[in-house]
Amino acid sequence: MGNNLDDNYGGAFVDNHHCTNIFPYGKNGDCTRTMTLTAPVAANTWCEWTEIVDSEGNSFSDIFAERAGYIAAIVAETVSNKDKVAQFEFAIGDDKCCLVRFRAIAGDTKVSTDSGKNLRNPIIPAGQKVYYRMASEQTEMAFTGQIRYYFADGENGIEE
Repeated sequence: MGNNLDDNYGGAFVDNHHCTNIFPYGKNGDCTRTMTLTAPVAANTWCEWTEIVDSEGNSFSDIFAERAGYIAAIVAETVSNKDKVAQFEFAIGDDKCCLVRFRAIAGDTKVSTDSGKNLRNPIIPAGQKVYYRMASEQTEMAFTGQIRYYFADGENGIEE
C-alpha cells in the first residue's frame, strides 16, 4: 500500500473529501454571470454538441486546462418551459466521449437550487474540452443553472 490515501483507496477519499466549486463563478462576490443551455427549435431533437460557456464567454473547459476533475452536480435555477422534460448529455473530447446523461423536469420556471442532479461520472482529463447537448419535448427550451465540480487532487483552485 502506498503512503497516499488516494493511492490506497482509488480516489474514494477525494470523491468524499474535496472542495466543490461552481461554474459560472464571479470573483469578489459577483453574482451576475449565468450559464444557459438551450434545446433546438425542433422538439425531441438533439441540439449540436456545444462547448459550455457562461454569459461572459468563459469556457467551462478552461477550468480543466491544466488539472483533471469531475462534475459533481448540475443545478437548475430557471427553465423556460415548466412541466416539460429535457434530456442532457455531457461529453469530452473531439470524439464526444459521454460523461453523463440525465433528464429533468421542473414544475415551475423558477427552480429551487437544491434541485440539482448529483452525478458520478468519469474523470475529465486535463486539457479536454467539455460539451453538452440537449433535447426537449417542447421547442426552444432554455435551462439556466450551475455546474458544481471539483478537481481530482481535491484542492480548491479558485483565485479571488
